[in-house]
Amino acid sequence: MPSRKPRKMVRDTRQFRVVLRVALPTRAFPPRVRESCVSAFQRVVAGFKAGGVRRLIAGERKDVLPRGARRRRWNPACKPARRGQNRVMVAYIKQIADDIIADPPRGNAKLILESLSVELDRLDPRDFLPAGRANLVRVKTSIKHLLFTSPPAQHGVTIVFIAGARKLANDARKILDLYGGENSRTVFRFFTFIQNSDLKNIIERDYRELSLILFPSGAWKSTVVMAGSILEAILHDCLTSDAAIKSKALAAKNAPKKDLTKGEWSLHDLIQVAVELKLLPSDRADAIDTILRDYRNFVHPMKEVRGAHPCTEAEALMAKGALDSVCNHLTLP
Repeated sequence: MPSRKPRKMVRDTRQFRVVLRVALPTRAFPPRVRESCVSAFQRVVAGFKAGGVRRLIAGERKDVLPRGARRRRWNPACKPARRGQNRVMVAYIKQIADDIIADPPRGNAKLILESLSVELDRLDPRDFLPAGRANLVRVKTSIKHLLFTSPPAQHGVTIVFIAGARKLANDARKILDLYGGENSRTVFRFFTFIQNSDLKNIIERDYRELSLILFPSGAWKSTVVMAGSILEAILHDCLTSDAAIKSKALAAKNAPKKDLTKGEWSLHDLIQVAVELKLLPSDRADAIDTILRDYRNFVHPMKEVRGAHPCTEAEALMAKGALDSVCNHLTLP
């Protein structure tokens, strides 16, 4: 709720909608009540009658402020309180889109589409992968055009409007999968040093999932396991892509008596041989080996129990940091 009452009475539905959005931004609410907040907002606007904001806010206070909501203004300069909040927000916007896609829509389709438009306007195209930036702008513009050319919400919606709204909601849902997080200015890593094209596609796919889904959403154990898997694929390519390096790797002192080509070497073996061939710096090898070799055992539940090692944000940060450190070293000319 605003600290001061508005001086001017608002008697127009569109003006009231804007005032309510400024006074009660969605991000001021905890993730668990955001969906109910939007539903309450739609009910309040749908039942709006001339009489001003003061009477409406006083009369609909329970609807406007769901249980557990925090009464504070959203500051766009503030960063999320914790990692994963961006993913929660995107998932919440997808739920709004699902309300339109549902047959029949879960509420007034025009009001829901207006809510979707407001939430999409909060997202910066620069925080999306390049493939989704232009499409985001197109979808936002198309939604505004559809809302502008349609009759007022209280007059009902046509079949043509619902069909158009569903198409735009589906498009918005797909684009949200390319969101990297607030202020991320998503820049994807290019693995130019990988020679095997099939392996390169797998590494890029897994690194994208690691950077945009697992790590931001707080999936610490999955982050550690994925980081170890990516590093294993990178080192396997480094030791097998060149015939001369492969022969040296097989003859190395630390090489195990297993088939390198079939991927039978462990991550520890790959790191040790890469250091012996000076593909990795020796001063970082021990730290990288300890972080990713030990914590990758979390993929086996009983080893995790026996190891009694925690798998928290700190371990995930170290695992991803170790992977990025190796990538940075191999990227150097």
